Amino acid sequence: MIKQLTIIFILLLLVSCEKDENLPELYLDYWGTAPSIKNGKLWNPKIYGGKIPLLGHYGIAITEHDSGKIRRRNLSITKILGPEIGIFKIEEVDINASNRIHAFFTTTLDDGDVLGDVFLLDTTKINFIEISEVKGNEVKGSFEVNFKRDSPLSRKYLESEDSLKIECKSFHTRIADK
Repeated sequence: MIKQLTIIFILLLLVSCEKDENLPELYLDYWGTAPSIKNGKLWNPKIYGGKIPLLGHYGIAITEHDSGKIRRRNLSITKILGPEIGIFKIEEVDINASNRIHAFFTTTLDDGDVLGDVFLLDTTKINFIEISEVKGNEVKGSFEVNFKRDSPLSRKYLESEDSLKIECKSFHTRIADK
């Protein structure tokens, strides 16, 4: 029950109840590349990196936007300790574990404020992120994450599959202070 509430809380943080007209359409400082393979098909999303200085970690958001510049597909990998180089296991979300790297994938509908598909980490598969280089605020690396739909009975919106495998052989981004 706590795990489900945690996921719901995280997802609520990602989406808001109404569109804020005062924000530019792409208000995150997207910078870099993260060409990936999603379920065997090329996926070329935008990437953003942000740090949480008080907690000593950062995260990356990898998103796909539609022609109206609205976020549609969202991959988040968070709690990456920095600036460490190495291969790190990605684990499922645990509210009591402050040092676990975790990931989730969601889609958004309408004008970006309605939650669509929800995918949780498939812990039966190998999930990792490799940080291969850190220079100043720039980070390079790779990752592989596997997800399963939060419930096989869930309605399908933008993703028709019940599982996702996302592989990125080489990402490069800046970690923003905000």
